[in-house]
Amino acid sequence: MTVDASVPTNTNFGNELAAYIKENRTEINSLWTAVGSLSALPVFSELVAAAGIIEVGTHCEDVFLETIRISAAAPLNVTMISNGREGMIKILLANGNNITLIHSADFVLAGADDVNINDGDSIWLINIDGDPGVDNGTWREINRNLVV
Repeated sequence: MTVDASVPTNTNFGNELAAYIKENRTEINSLWTAVGSLSALPVFSELVAAAGIIEVGTHCEDVFLETIRISAAAPLNVTMISNGREGMIKILLANGNNITLIHSADFVLAGADDVNINDGDSIWLINIDGDPGVDNGTWREINRNLVV
């Protein structure tokens, strides 16, 4: 049996949802497992950074979409993300005011300037040409939301 996208309808959604899930749980679980095996599920991580390099697989997950709540006990310059894979997106969400991202040829920030991220700020980065163990690729800023 395959999952029928037309059922349940809006008119009977509440009444038949439990029965629909029970009837299709095998297919739903298989789909969820397949999506997870592709590293396509978003991941949320906490990182108390102690060094200026964030290493994928050590300090954060080797997945394609991850939100990292990042903090540091003392002021810290983050200079790169290593072991990136092409297409990865890392969303850095500041937890505190001690993190400065340092612009470089491999860590390209909008405006070509370093940025201090403060509590609640977020920076979205995408990896271009990364090949773990071979080339870290270039991390490019794709979005910035600074709390004012």
